[in-house]
Amino acid sequence: ASDTGFLVNHIVIDRTQLPDLKVGVVSMAPYSEALEYGTRDMAARPFLRPALQRLEASITARLQSALRQAVARMRRR
Repeated sequence: ASDTGFLVNHIVIDRTQLPDLKVGVVSMAPYSEALEYGTRDMAARPFLRPALQRLEASITARLQSALRQAVARMRRR
């Protein structure tokens, strides 16, 4: 449930610290960690891990398709 949209607008893809073929999805909102994992005073309200679980099959299919296309392009050269 989004009140202001701040959290969703601060989720970014981070490629800077990762080697090839890896991508990080990071929330830059200062309260992201507290929401995802909870605190001593607040229960966790995860948002990144459930999204990954929900989209895992789609992400895998898209990656497989992109790899097949890349291999096909290399073979045509």
